[in-house]
Amino acid sequence: MLNNDTQEIRECCQQATHCVQQAEAQNDPKVKQQLLQLTRLWLLLARGYEVNKSSDDLGADRKE
Repeated sequence: MLNNDTQEIRECCQQATHCVQQAEAQNDPKVKQQLLQLTRLWLLLARGYEVNKSSDDLGADRKE
């Protein structure tokens, strides 16, 4: 079973993909830029979850 961080990472990546798809469909450069910025933020959030998961995994290894 996937842990909560893994599910959160997956959701962030899905949201980032959706933003990229929406940006590609835009004709307005300002809207496109905003969607690409949202993409970066979703990926940054996913990275934060990855770091948190790695930190939790390291802590669990030390307890064993």
